[in-house]
Amino acid sequence: QELYLKKQDVGVFSIKERFESIGASLGVTQTNPRVLTWRDSIGLFRDKILSSSRIIYGLGPETFSFNFTPYKSLDLARYDKGKGYPDRQHNEFLDVLFPQGFLGLITFVFLLLSVFFYSLKNYKYLGSENKILFIGTLTGWISFCIQSLVLFGLSATYLYFWSLMSLIFVFFKLEHSENTWKVNFTKLISEFRFFLLIFVTFVSFFSIWFSLRFFKAEIYYRYGLDYLTTGEVGKAVSILEEAIKLRPQETAFHEAIIKSYLGVIGGAPDENTKLWAFDRGIAHTNGLLKNAYYRSLTYNLIGAFYAQSYHYLDQKDKELLFKAEEYFKKALSFDKYSVPPLENLLRMYIADLKDDKKAVEIAKRILEIDSYHMEAGNYMAQVYFKEGEYEKAGRIYKALLEKNPKKLDLMYNLGLVFYKLKNYDEAEKLLLKALEIDPLYENAMRLLKRIYMETGRGDKIPEIGFDDKIYIQKGLEAYNNKDYQKAVEIFKKLLELNPKLVEAMNNLGASYYMIGKYDDAIYWFEKAIAHKKDYAQAYGNLVYAYLKKGYIREAERVIQEGLKYNPEDKTLRELKEKIKEIKKEMR
Repeated sequence: QELYLKKQDVGVFSIKERFESIGASLGVTQTNPRVLTWRDSIGLFRDKILSSSRIIYGLGPETFSFNFTPYKSLDLARYDKGKGYPDRQHNEFLDVLFPQGFLGLITFVFLLLSVFFYSLKNYKYLGSENKILFIGTLTGWISFCIQSLVLFGLSATYLYFWSLMSLIFVFFKLEHSENTWKVNFTKLISEFRFFLLIFVTFVSFFSIWFSLRFFKAEIYYRYGLDYLTTGEVGKAVSILEEAIKLRPQETAFHEAIIKSYLGVIGGAPDENTKLWAFDRGIAHTNGLLKNAYYRSLTYNLIGAFYAQSYHYLDQKDKELLFKAEEYFKKALSFDKYSVPPLENLLRMYIADLKDDKKAVEIAKRILEIDSYHMEAGNYMAQVYFKEGEYEKAGRIYKALLEKNPKKLDLMYNLGLVFYKLKNYDEAEKLLLKALEIDPLYENAMRLLKRIYMETGRGDKIPEIGFDDKIYIQKGLEAYNNKDYQKAVEIFKKLLELNPKLVEAMNNLGASYYMIGKYDDAIYWFEKAIAHKKDYAQAYGNLVYAYLKKGYIREAERVIQEGLKYNPEDKTLRELKEKIKEIKKEMR
């Protein structure tokens, strides 16, 4: 008994509260997303089902998303930030009605009612030992029926539901066997039995062959995705082509191979290969369009293929950009609140077509859907800042900073806005906070110094966080992460602030060494030694640099000088022996 938790008051379960809480943890502020989906689908039902013969047989299986996106409201788009594509009604009865019409819905409801009333009618026939088990099964079945008002469209849930439905019938058939329908195949004529055997055998083998073909295609596809992910686009292309031969109607296969051919265009060394890959990619866009399910995503992918090809192909043809723009707009014609094509249009208008007016229009549309969108928000804030509308720019930066509280550029930009508004106290707070996170953040340091000078507090400038150890640590972090260029920048900056720091000289030399700039490395190693004659590590590094240049005598001289100040240094002794071996080999 001690293993059980103590009894606690967990409150009263409320279906209403549970229903209203769906999506609350995701930060939904508009309303329940399921309610939005149902509300928005009213227009779809009115336009495409109610007023046509489809009210009888529906729109067809797996067509809800394709038909629904033009009716999606701004509220629902805000819920998923313009990147969601509802593929279900999230109500089992509506999920039957839309694809299968009233005929399908009536059939489904008939099955539910049949099971329920059949259960009531035949319950008396059950043995006492089975009644409690049957009530449990029926209770689970009723729970699914209630849950179906908001969901049960998962494949595993379907399996449980129909298993329970079958079990309910099995209970009665086992207890009331005289009602069981039996079929005796032995009474059929021999010719028909032979035909039935051949037919069933053929169907069985055909199903196995078809399933193996699909399975093989799926394996090719998965391997192709692996190669695409690892950047081996040549291998990805060849294996995905094999997958498409087996299943040419599969949308995902065409999407993957288009991305792979785009990778080939980007990495091919010659123009002919690039043009070949471009043509193959275009051929697969046609295959993709034939079987497109999420039309908005499909057209966005094709637009991205054209836009990126413009950058990869050696001959810049602006027609590719106009083609990309056409496909992005087609994507929006299917879902006007889809953010991915809006993002691509924004980048194209800013970087390629240089159309500020259209870029502003697109950025505003994105922010209408997702007020915290980083790219669109930054762009609009910059536009407002250039136009002198600092208050508007500040509001955007504040919103972005709420969602990204450690983003240094946002802190600096908002600090700059406050500086322009002459709100120096707020600007100072933000800039100091940025320097707490990264003491090397030069933009924040420069602006903070300007504020102190303009407000007559120049004496505070030396207090702005400068610490040799922090710079050394940041430089070593960059070096250990193999970002040697960044390490060079950090150690150079440190030496500007503290020109006599020998550790920074040695580390700068080591960073130059790692990027192959041996002359620069030699300069800084020698400078470190000049400032500190017994700096053993700098001597060792200088030897390696001279050896890379092939200067054996110079390396030997440095070792002798280093051992004069550090006679017991293990590294220098090992280098001395190494040079002896090199000289022997040269003889």
